[in-house]
Amino acid sequence: MNVYQRWVGRYVALRLVRLPKYRKIDFRAKWSGGRLTLQKTPDTVLTGQKPYSLRFYEKQTGWRRLVLGSFDYSKLGHAILGQDTKETPHGVERQPLKVNGADLRKIAGGWISGWGGTEPSEFGITDTAVMVSSVDGWSLPCWQQKAKVHSDDWVIHVHGRGATAAETARNFELVSKLGYNSLGLHFRGDGQALRAGIAEGATLGLGTTEWVDLEAAVLYLDSIGAQKIMVVAWSYGAAVSLQFAKKSAYSSKVSGYFFDSPVISWRQTLRFQAKRSKAPKHFAALGEEFLRSDRLAESIGLPRGIEFEDFEPQTLAKSVKNPIFIVHSRDDGFIPIEPCRDLTKELPELVRLVEFQGARHCKLWNFDSDTYDEALTSFLIG
Repeated sequence: MNVYQRWVGRYVALRLVRLPKYRKIDFRAKWSGGRLTLQKTPDTVLTGQKPYSLRFYEKQTGWRRLVLGSFDYSKLGHAILGQDTKETPHGVERQPLKVNGADLRKIAGGWISGWGGTEPSEFGITDTAVMVSSVDGWSLPCWQQKAKVHSDDWVIHVHGRGATAAETARNFELVSKLGYNSLGLHFRGDGQALRAGIAEGATLGLGTTEWVDLEAAVLYLDSIGAQKIMVVAWSYGAAVSLQFAKKSAYSSKVSGYFFDSPVISWRQTLRFQAKRSKAPKHFAALGEEFLRSDRLAESIGLPRGIEFEDFEPQTLAKSVKNPIFIVHSRDDGFIPIEPCRDLTKELPELVRLVEFQGARHCKLWNFDSDTYDEALTSFLIG
């Protein structure tokens, strides 16, 4: 690689494996006259069977705005949005139903998620959280919810990139009703997992490092007498789960995987993201080349280079031994659906794909909870 290629490759690689300190907003927003107006985007106009979440930053004022910029990143709020939308020349008006963490009247901008809450209590979770330890020194806090009746069956929920266990908790209630206990896993680099007692981020391994943390959760459940273990993973969490299935000596202890909006192929995801951001086509290839090199990958904090072939459906098909149920939206907008289709073609007897239209990334349950819950129920109890 020449100097230009190495610079581009490093830029793309860092965008992929390093989480920014503060999440970039997807749209501007304002509160005026008792009304909340969001800039119109494919996500801000979403309605469905369940409410959506608005994560938002307050705006800076006075000299702080001039010196520090428009957004007060220390004031991150969460609001539950009502289903009614009204499009105006200024954007999309939506009614907040519940707000916490910041003052919505000072909103500057934000993004839409399907979370439904940020704390265990908001999901009715009253069980004490547990701490799981990885073999290499990470302490992994886990949300826990026991089933409605005594059970030795468990679901491990694995969140996506830049998320927390809160992303997965909307599934806990149904999982409990179906007779499974839930363990919502935080893994290294997500800002919640601890190293030397400190919550910190790290260079993400695209699943090649985090699978050890899923293994730790599996071994923890096995040690307390779990009879059956299933994994429900979201987006990036699917890449973590597939590497666990491929590399862990204990992968046989998991009976099956349910993937929501999953990352299957990093190569195709890089190309999709480059096209989405209108970057030159060769950016994706240079990012992959940078990350494949042991020397260059180590220069940005990875233990070794990443073998992208390990994430291709044809390669994954050789290591998948358990059933996989996938739900994905054709208009996901963030992760391509084609690798899911490819994996289904490779393993038609083990992989089932249910496609949504209009749901967007990791918001399938909010968009059509009936279809989603039917899929998850089918996966867990047949």
